[in-house]
Amino acid sequence: MLHFLFFIWITLVYGQQPCNISQLQNYSDFSIAYQSSFIYLSGGNPAETSLWRLNLRNGLNVSCLPWEELQPVDTFNIIQPYMYGISFETLTNDVFIQAGDSLISSSSMDAGILYNTSANSWVQVQSTGNSPSVRAEMTATMNTTSHQAWYYGGRNTQAQQHQRNFNYYNDFYAFDTTDSTWIWPNVNYNGGVRPARYGHTANLIQGQLFILGGKTAMINATTNTWIVDGADFRSVLVFDTISYNAISMATIGNIPQGLARFSAVNSPDGRSIVIFGGKVLDSVFTPTQDVYVLDSCTLSWSRPNIQGQPPSARAGHEAIAYGQYMIVIGGIVSVQATNTSQQGIVTYAQDFGILDLLSWTWVPSIPTNYSPSTVQQTPACRFDMPNYSSDSTSGNNGDGLPYDSTVVSNPYGQTSTALKEGLGITFGLLGVLLLGAAAWYVRRMRKNARAINPRWLGGFWKQPSSASSTRSTRSSTTSACSSIPPLKNDNKDPVPLVHISQHA
Repeated sequence: MLHFLFFIWITLVYGQQPCNISQLQNYSDFSIAYQSSFIYLSGGNPAETSLWRLNLRNGLNVSCLPWEELQPVDTFNIIQPYMYGISFETLTNDVFIQAGDSLISSSSMDAGILYNTSANSWVQVQSTGNSPSVRAEMTATMNTTSHQAWYYGGRNTQAQQHQRNFNYYNDFYAFDTTDSTWIWPNVNYNGGVRPARYGHTANLIQGQLFILGGKTAMINATTNTWIVDGADFRSVLVFDTISYNAISMATIGNIPQGLARFSAVNSPDGRSIVIFGGKVLDSVFTPTQDVYVLDSCTLSWSRPNIQGQPPSARAGHEAIAYGQYMIVIGGIVSVQATNTSQQGIVTYAQDFGILDLLSWTWVPSIPTNYSPSTVQQTPACRFDMPNYSSDSTSGNNGDGLPYDSTVVSNPYGQTSTALKEGLGITFGLLGVLLLGAAAWYVRRMRKNARAINPRWLGGFWKQPSSASSTRSTRSSTTSACSSIPPLKNDNKDPVPLVHISQHA
């Protein structure tokens, strides 16, 4: 009995010790990169140039994360506060950072700077090739095999928009970290001109980029105005970084509600994408803590049965995959409107989350001796990029989604006649009954699916033809500047920070 009481006393005294490590606070819409068991966090606060590092080598406990605020040497004074930018790891174990919105214009930050992890210093990047135009809310996803970071989309910075210069981008391009060269491929895209997009996520699976959510923008050539709309999860833009083919295809299954400023990580199964949190589209500020999974092979959504205590609902956060775990960091949990401030009172997330992606359980910690290399990704499939029809206008009948008229139907949503016939022959009378029930169910599903599966392109899956594709080498060929603000402005998406306003 005395031993038991002593154990309880030890647990109470030492199990609830305060965390004496400086913790990350008041950050949203920042950039993170994973490098050699460390997570590097930059941006996300317009008043600070802090660079944070989280050590994962000794496990992790959500009650006290071992954050370290680094103080890199900045000989050339090149680092500036920023938000809505990007970061990724490089071949030399350094971290590449590129600004989005910033209070102070910096050509170095716009072009990209490098954090030298061994020297703990900021370094200017000397690149070759055509540098991309200055932008924000783009994505950059590293291919650790080719050592190329693939970019997509973005918008003009808020500083540019304050000068009545509005522009949005729909281009794919890459930065090769082996020789610091910018690459602009000729992209084949069927079905018309894809809309520009920003504020989205991009996940690389088996050499293919899967673009989710964000907002799309199309310019009206007659009025020279941009039309901006929220992109929900009824479709996915897929880009093959090997063949340079791209397509926007409808999704199927248990499709999540439209969200903004959510996070997305690769699942340890090597074929799925896991999204968490975000704010509901067209809401004042309604954050979620939901988890959904997209199968990249069939573009089918599902919602796993999650156990454990989830972190607080949030948006503007980031998440990173570490082996079988998803680590959720930062973000905003609420925005309270006030009569005296257009920005409102922002409350930041102070808690963190760890989701075990194998057991689908929110856990309080990662074991000390855990190694992400123990997770072996063996996907049994890959998204089948369709061949392009010789008719470049095939299927352009206006049945696409409101935010993207180029979306094509998902072939996995079609009915299998052979399956129905097989059931009837094999099971006799029972098969007939099952067939009748299946037919009723299929009719019902088709009726419900018409709203989310835009169209089926006749002849779309034929042999490829160069005549069917729309080629673009630079974003300027499909995105035009305008001095007129977008027609649709999401004023319900509040300002997250004091100095840099939340973009529509």
